[in-house]
Amino acid sequence: MNTTAVVIFCGPHYGGKRHFGRVNRAVKVCEQWTDTLVIAGDANGDQDVEAFASFAVESGVENVYMVRNGHNTRGDAQGTARLLASGLKHIQTVLLVTDWYHLPRSLIALRKEIASTCDRHVKVICIPVWEHFFNVIHRLPFELIGCWDYLRGAPQQSRGRPWQKPDEEMAVNQET
Repeated sequence: MNTTAVVIFCGPHYGGKRHFGRVNRAVKVCEQWTDTLVIAGDANGDQDVEAFASFAVESGVENVYMVRNGHNTRGDAQGTARLLASGLKHIQTVLLVTDWYHLPRSLIALRKEIASTCDRHVKVICIPVWEHFFNVIHRLPFELIGCWDYLRGAPQQSRGRPWQKPDEEMAVNQET
């Protein structure tokens, strides 16, 4: 039995369109290392989770698990940790695939949630997606603030409107 799983947290929409960079990379990692993929949460009514899961299955990934209703990185980490604690008890290593700027906060969140939820040690290894480098570099300070919030135990908080998420349009429409 394979003891490794690939995990992705659903990402932003670039130019208003669903971006498959994270799931493309995750499928390639699955081809090399494992047959298990966990796709966690989104702020798009689970439409992204379902689209990415369909893509992964069509690409040949055998075991695809969906963690729904994460809505943010902390929720994605909590849902993933619960799945590792209950349904995927054999997993000992997680290959966390996410955008380069999102890795520090995702890693901190996932490690902390696994430690508080699972009754075993699960190693987390980061695999970055190196796309959209220059048009997202401005996000890095907010990601680092989010890391600091998580490390000091503060609740995850919004730093303004959702960035490159489908619900960004809803937030704009609610203001008018």
